[in-house]
Amino acid sequence: MEERNITRRALLGTMGAAGAAFLAGGLVPEAFAGQPQGTVTAGVYGGGEPSCCMDCVNVADYGVIGDGTADDTAAFQLAADAARASGKALYVPAAMKVKISSTVNLRYIPYIESLGTIVSYVDHSHALLVGNDSRNTKVFRLYFAGVTKGNTLNQDDIGIRAVGLKNAKMTVMSCYYLQLFADAADPTMSSIAYCEFYLGRMINTLELYGAAGTSWINENTFYEGALKKIVIDSASYSHNNNVFIKPCVEGADAVIQIKKGVRNKFYDLRTEGGTKINPPERTTTC
Repeated sequence: MEERNITRRALLGTMGAAGAAFLAGGLVPEAFAGQPQGTVTAGVYGGGEPSCCMDCVNVADYGVIGDGTADDTAAFQLAADAARASGKALYVPAAMKVKISSTVNLRYIPYIESLGTIVSYVDHSHALLVGNDSRNTKVFRLYFAGVTKGNTLNQDDIGIRAVGLKNAKMTVMSCYYLQLFADAADPTMSSIAYCEFYLGRMINTLELYGAAGTSWINENTFYEGALKKIVIDSASYSHNNNVFIKPCVEGADAVIQIKKGVRNKFYDLRTEGGTKINPPERTTTC
């Protein structure tokens, strides 16, 4: 017992007051106990301020400059590949502005802690691809402080495309376009379900989209978020039983558009500035 107490005190001493509060509050999840993959912060779980990841693949160590001017695409992808191979968390320091000019594949990295800003110059596609295999229930923990567009924002410019997630917890504080995407033609991305998404105050568009066939996005929970547009759409399948808790949808041309969806519920929804709900019969508010 004494050895354990000494170890704990030593750990708290290295982490400081914030780290002590983090551990004392029981916020280190059981899923990470004893695992070598690294630590992911409280921000990933929708509460608390993110802090430095202690055992991660730091993108700076792979040549990412992060000044918002140099093209960091290749170096960022190298760091992502290293994180995927090692099982460690991918870490982007808070001070960085990481410029990318083509899609960076972050898929199959279960722990991501991006505290900096990803500045996308990717046109007519997604800047970041994240997620898992739909047939795999491994718990993912993903945090993105900001994904912005560095040049002209086109209607089909997607900041983050998430695929294949089950039982994930994902936080996105700021993003011009966050898309949950399912495609039954590919079994690895046929569905997204049972996840928790924590949204910040600057999400321009949140879209749940299914390609042809039974591409389903069901039974996810979305917490808060200031958004301009929520779209639930599919080529054929009606996404259902997703729950939105305390979202704020407001501003000029703001809309909640349910094109292919049933039994999706909104609790304590706040709208302002003429927000449209289309069609209203497919949207349940409480």
